[in-house]
Amino acid sequence: MLLPETLSSHAEGSSATYRLRVPAELEHFHGHFPGLPLLPGVVQLDWAVHFGRRHFEGLEASKAINNFKCQAIIFPGTELTLELERDAGGLRFRYYDGERVYSTGRILFEGGA
Repeated sequence: MLLPETLSSHAEGSSATYRLRVPAELEHFHGHFPGLPLLPGVVQLDWAVHFGRRHFEGLEASKAINNFKCQAIIFPGTELTLELERDAGGLRFRYYDGERVYSTGRILFEGGA
């Protein structure tokens, strides 16, 4: 298993929101790290692109990542919200739950500003 469980989703205009559950069975937890599994940052980036492509055009080839910040660890079984916002040059994302922000950033794509 490589993707989270989608509990709900909503998209309107240039934004989309997903409520996700991170299953303990994810392949990404094997070996990262033994005894203390946590979701790698690169997987969080990949999921943002994956879910962004469901709703927005022009996200074919990424070229850079801006301001990627991991602020809290995502453990197996975590439920969180992924908020996406499409802008002229890229895709802003934020993983959060209530007051806790897990990570934020912006992915730039070819052909964007």
